[in-house]
Amino acid sequence: MLTSTKLGKALGLTKTTVNRLAKSGHIPFVLLPSGHRRFDLEDVKSALSGELTEIEKENQTTDEKKIDGGVQ
Repeated sequence: MLTSTKLGKALGLTKTTVNRLAKSGHIPFVLLPSGHRRFDLEDVKSALSGELTEIEKENQTTDEKKIDGGVQ
């Protein structure tokens, strides 16, 4: 079982993106009594299957807007 940081590193995503995917129900997780999430890499890969590419594209577009948004 992986933390959101370690899962993000394994998938090339940020911790924030991993937590957003978990919160929105896109990826499975186990909630610990402490309130922290843990992820199984194979379960997450299976859940995302073809979605990962689309999510990365959405995140890239969002990041580009944040970078370009203040510069005109």
